[in-house]
Amino acid sequence: MKYSLDVNLSKTTQEQQRLCDRFTQVVTTESPEELLRDFQALWIDGSDYPDKQIESDRETLLSYKVDQEDFNLCLYKCCQVIVEEWQKKPETAEAIPKLFDLLTGSSEPDADAYWRSRTALRLNQRLQGFRKSDQAASLHHFLGLLQPTPISLSELEHHPLKSLLYRYPYLYPYSLLGEDKGPLSHSVRRVKSQKTKEFDTNLSQYVIDQVRRPRSVKSAPKSHKKSYSKNNPSFLSDRELNRAFQEYLGKVEGIQSNRELAQNFSIYRSEIQFYADFKQVFYQYLTKKLTSSYCQRQLNPLLEKNLQNILPMKADDPLTDFLIMRTCTEILHFLVVEIAPPNKHITLMNLISNLGAMRTMSLLMRILLICPQVRSQLEKQLWILFKHYQDAPCSKVKGLIKIWENYNVALACYFGKADLSWGLQIPRAK
Repeated sequence: MKYSLDVNLSKTTQEQQRLCDRFTQVVTTESPEELLRDFQALWIDGSDYPDKQIESDRETLLSYKVDQEDFNLCLYKCCQVIVEEWQKKPETAEAIPKLFDLLTGSSEPDADAYWRSRTALRLNQRLQGFRKSDQAASLHHFLGLLQPTPISLSELEHHPLKSLLYRYPYLYPYSLLGEDKGPLSHSVRRVKSQKTKEFDTNLSQYVIDQVRRPRSVKSAPKSHKKSYSKNNPSFLSDRELNRAFQEYLGKVEGIQSNRELAQNFSIYRSEIQFYADFKQVFYQYLTKKLTSSYCQRQLNPLLEKNLQNILPMKADDPLTDFLIMRTCTEILHFLVVEIAPPNKHITLMNLISNLGAMRTMSLLMRILLICPQVRSQLEKQLWILFKHYQDAPCSKVKGLIKIWENYNVALACYFGKADLSWGLQIPRAK
């Protein structure tokens, strides 16, 4: 079955389609060594290619009449087809890094290429543009997910944030170009499912081990230095992780758990008839646990003002699922990051500074518990933040790292398949 280029139909040429179809056909018949050799001849060296029609199509793609963006998309799709097929088997998956090495190799063609034709020179120019493109970044992200280099907590400060992408499966789909709908998206969904299941299992095992620890060990005095168990799958300390279980699953300061609050809200919501009434009740629901001086003086008034400004013309309209989802989406924009550039996120930074990452995430999860449909919206916002800071040293974005780590834990608590309720049995740290 042929794979169609996922680009604007007005820009999709027969030449681009044939180039993509060519690799769709040979990826299942040629060995990785043969395919890499052909790929290098066609896309890297600009040398003679066995199929003269394909060689002619490449020449057309290198024409000055064809945009760099069209070249990038075509090469990207050809790579997608190859990677999607190769990653299905361990013996061919080993060749994927070699494909990436070809794409990221020397920016200069070999000396003989200068004497052969202008093709190598023009191809070299196109490749330089490709290596700086979003398409190339998308492929690099995927390789990092497929074959990650694990980073220990002790090594954290020596790496940029983007090296931690493998730890956050919920960000995987957004790391692809434009939430790619092509072949790589299938692979990413598989990797995401595997990594999520792995984290949930490890977190469950951590809970079991913590509950089973001898009481003598639990009661032993602890130093002020943060402790990290070997089986703790997060980058939160044991104390932070155990407090997260209490926050997400239990009653804090005598107030109902987040799940209980959400259940009660849903029951009460069924009796609300008009949109204006919903916004009032929604505000009370969100601020139930926001009792600190910062919340009372700054956050809560801003939250109330933002709610009032959401669809004011709909105040007397009957309440609908659409209005609820739209309201939750707008509040997430206010609390986390605005989708539109310049992607302001000052409220989130203030929340982290004043409430901490755990309670900030607890607030966000209360929105998801009553409106799970906006989960993808929140994850898209978390990706925008990640992409914005991806080149920053981890040492400079510790607060945000705790947000992404807490989201891993909160997802497992509320939407995961493992039973983490035993986390409430872990003794609270003094």
